[in-house]
Amino acid sequence: MAQDPHPERLEKMREKLVNELWAPDRDTVLFVGNMEQRPTSFLVLGVFWPPHQSLQQSLFEAPSA
Repeated sequence: MAQDPHPERLEKMREKLVNELWAPDRDTVLFVGNMEQRPTSFLVLGVFWPPHQSLQQSLFEAPSA
């Protein structure tokens, strides 16, 4: 595998993923898909990282006005 001529880019991407997308205060969801030619390989098509909300709270408590 070729070396990245700009390793700082990889480090910035890693920081974003670890510190923001997969932070403990987020409920991260990956949208994945595959291609007909490679049905067992998947690609990440999108990432959704809303703030964490307790499932118990959202299902059983009345919404606040």
